Amino acid sequence: MPALLLLLSFGLNDAAMAASVTLKPTDDVKTLTSSLAPGDVITFSAGTYEITERLDWSGFGTADQPIVLKAAEGAEVILVSSVNDQAIRIYESSYLTVQGLTIVGAEGWEEGTISPGGLRIENSTNITVTDMGFTELWRTAIYFYGDNSAITFTNNEIGDIVDGYGIYVGCGDASCWTQDSLIAENLIHDLRDDGGYGIYLEHGCQNNVVRDNVMYNLSYRGLLVASTEYGPPNVIEGNAMWGVTDLGMYIAGTSTVRNNLVFNTGSYGIYTKQNSRGTLADAVISHNTISNTTREGVYVEGWATLTGMVLANNVVSNPVGDAFYAGAGQIDEGNYISGNVMTGKVDGLDPLLGHFIPGHGDADFVDATGWDFYPSSTSVLVGAADPAGEAYVPATDFNGAERDGASPDAGAYERRETTNPGWQIQEGFKVLGVQSGGGGEAVGGCCSDKQSKGEQAAFVVPLLAFALRRRRKN
Repeated sequence: MPALLLLLSFGLNDAAMAASVTLKPTDDVKTLTSSLAPGDVITFSAGTYEITERLDWSGFGTADQPIVLKAAEGAEVILVSSVNDQAIRIYESSYLTVQGLTIVGAEGWEEGTISPGGLRIENSTNITVTDMGFTELWRTAIYFYGDNSAITFTNNEIGDIVDGYGIYVGCGDASCWTQDSLIAENLIHDLRDDGGYGIYLEHGCQNNVVRDNVMYNLSYRGLLVASTEYGPPNVIEGNAMWGVTDLGMYIAGTSTVRNNLVFNTGSYGIYTKQNSRGTLADAVISHNTISNTTREGVYVEGWATLTGMVLANNVVSNPVGDAFYAGAGQIDEGNYISGNVMTGKVDGLDPLLGHFIPGHGDADFVDATGWDFYPSSTSVLVGAADPAGEAYVPATDFNGAERDGASPDAGAYERRETTNPGWQIQEGFKVLGVQSGGGGEAVGGCCSDKQSKGEQAAFVVPLLAFALRRRRKN
């Protein structure tokens, strides 16, 4: 058979083989989902499914015929796992979507008599995971392992994890890679492990976007970005985190960190130093707002020997504490340091005297004690930022409102109205965009930063309706 006819024949066979199957709780889910073909749609009816063996899902969908495993419309689907592993493994797959399921641990999850986890994605591309719940689990909720690309993980809730991370991506020795992926608009809370992170990007992860996530009540640290192995930067933007026992963000790899809110931490706000592989360079930390951290809001180590490092237009408000620290010889004029507004003790100024702007503390915000860090009418932050290209001013702010390119405000917000027109920080998903008035054009939670180092892959993710009710522990 000619090659073209053979290819067309395979395409027709794939279309003919596509199946639409509806499962119910009494079905053998493992068997019925073990063989997946392009165009398959597996729909879970409402109810509770007992998962006693890991579900291994593998299939090569296409852009035109994706494989979809989803909850029925409006249905609450609970997968109760007694598996001492992630409950679901997606491996060696492409164009596969999982939507609307909630994974919880079976009885004994909290005591550790069983150790269920959530989801593992391995050696796959173009995988979408959305509207999912991962709660009441013993081990790491989400694990990206192997070589992955174009993974979209959005609008999911992770909570009540005893002994693991929220999201762990990669391999510690950079032997595997996750790239060109999006982790956005997720809710991560109540992680009890005193050594676990909310989100951890290991060595080798590159060109990923971590955006508009909300993290709180974390018993260790919020987020870590490790080495990209000289690949394009990871982008960390528009995230909010608080109630972190240790530090908020640990920046040890090439990255663009902007428009984030970090407050109420037990240690540092943003901590940055060389990574174990000696590859840190080109880290841009700009327009973040940091408040009420027990130790320094920003801690810098070893920048004097690094290239392309930028600390610009950030705000730290620690009126009775420490705002900034860089030890002797740790930072110098070779780094771009400009437009940062600091309230609190600043240590390590020499030879950077004049690069920091004194702030007014809580008076710079509308209501700091009420978690509203929008600039007040008398705020020092208004117009204080450095507009130069070297400062990498984002095109939008934390709300997705347009920034004033000629005279931008310092910190995560651009003051365009008398009150905050965006999402009020609270325990729940971040609501994107400007919610009231006409003070600034809302262009979404991402950026159109024309000055960005290594322009990121374009991700277009619609604002998803929060249709599912998450199962929460009382």
